[in-house]
Amino acid sequence: MRTLTLQQPAATDLAIIVPAKALAELARVAGESDEALQLLVTPNRSQLLARTGRLEFLSRLIDGTFPEFRQIIPRQWKTRVTVDREAFLAAARRAKIFAQSNNEVVKLQFVPGDSELDPGSMIVSAHAADAGDTEDVIPARVEGPQATIAFNGRYLTDVLSVAKATEIAIEMTTPNAAGVFRPVGDETFVHVVMPMVIGTP
Repeated sequence: MRTLTLQQPAATDLAIIVPAKALAELARVAGESDEALQLLVTPNRSQLLARTGRLEFLSRLIDGTFPEFRQIIPRQWKTRVTVDREAFLAAARRAKIFAQSNNEVVKLQFVPGDSELDPGSMIVSAHAADAGDTEDVIPARVEGPQATIAFNGRYLTDVLSVAKATEIAIEMTTPNAAGVFRPVGDETFVHVVMPMVIGTP
């Protein structure tokens, strides 16, 4: 989820569903311009018109009501880990290669440190029956108790690729509850990833 601030207030509160491919294409063509983007919805709420001084982009809208996604974002956490995003992304990409033959399972272990000089670490690992194991240990600031959670490797690399902050925070409650990813310093972006069930570590 990302929150953007409008340059001018909207005439009315409005919720619409735009196809993901259409938004990606709009971002591609509009991203080349520095002009403000104006968004208009047709009276019957069937189409979205996006335009600048040199661009007009029209997309059909999806009928229906989008699920109330805010309800699935955990409001509290038991363990919170802050880690360098690029180091995490590199480790996740390596683990993803091994995880391909094991249902894409990439395991994260959060290990608190013993002192301020040793704030903790995050272990990124994956197992492949035919290739063996991979494990990366990354320095991290761990708040809360030691914990383990697993995610689909593809989802991990996706969120780490789009979050452009230097550091990213991962918040979790239990191994079977959603994990929340927040780029440090960017309050407009939050990404919720459902975990994968693994055996007892």
